[in-house]
Amino acid sequence: MRKYLLIILLIGSSLLFGTRTSYAQISDAAVLFLRIAPNARSAGMGEAFVAIADDASSTHWNPAGLGEYPLAHAWYQFSLGDDSRLKELAQQAFDGKLTPEFYEKIQGWQVKGNAISRLNGEEWVEYETISIDPNRTLLANLSRRLAAADKERFKQAVRKICFANTGVSFDEINGIRTSLLKIGGKASVDRINALAENLLMYWQDLRLNIEAFNTLKQRAADVAADVQLADEELTEIESLATACETQTRPSEIQVPYAVLLSVWRGWNVPWEQRI
Repeated sequence: MRKYLLIILLIGSSLLFGTRTSYAQISDAAVLFLRIAPNARSAGMGEAFVAIADDASSTHWNPAGLGEYPLAHAWYQFSLGDDSRLKELAQQAFDGKLTPEFYEKIQGWQVKGNAISRLNGEEWVEYETISIDPNRTLLANLSRRLAAADKERFKQAVRKICFANTGVSFDEINGIRTSLLKIGGKASVDRINALAENLLMYWQDLRLNIEAFNTLKQRAADVAADVQLADEELTEIESLATACETQTRPSEIQVPYAVLLSVWRGWNVPWEQRI
């Protein structure tokens, strides 16, 4: 009797332990990859990572952590507003059709007369800084950026950009030519036109020395007060005009918003609002 009881106990023990061993082998083989921590940091912390999850593994530990640093160090709100009204006013400002008394504010933009400005921090700015290739002429750079439909609008855009970067207008240079032609004889017409063309070339390539130009402008005004332009005076003015040329171009230019919003190719309105 004892012999049979011992045999039954041995058989029962073998079945019991054999079953447990079998289940353990199945578990290790089937879910082993699920036991691996998704990142080294959480593994090093013993997988106690739910409360501080703040990286890409947050989708596994705690999806709310996706909004924490460093995944999102700051929050910005972009209001994609309708820019049709702003661009409509920009076209009118570009063509100079708005009156000096005109004023309208559109979100972070304001239009005063024919000037358009944007709120940048705590100040209003009228230009956007754009990088260009200093090894190419300004006209070559702008020919790839401006989407002007005709030559006249392209010319107006170039003049606005040149004025924004030099503080000198086309009318100022042409005014020097006109004043000298009034007092110069027929023999000096070609020389006056040539020096004026050179000034325009320096100006529209942003290679105009502003200090030298102001000196030339003052001297031309003094000479224009005379009844007749003497040959030595014209020679002096030609020399001053030559001194207005510089050899380098800037790598960045300031482009007025009236140009950017009307004829600049591929420029989008930045409707950014900080919160």
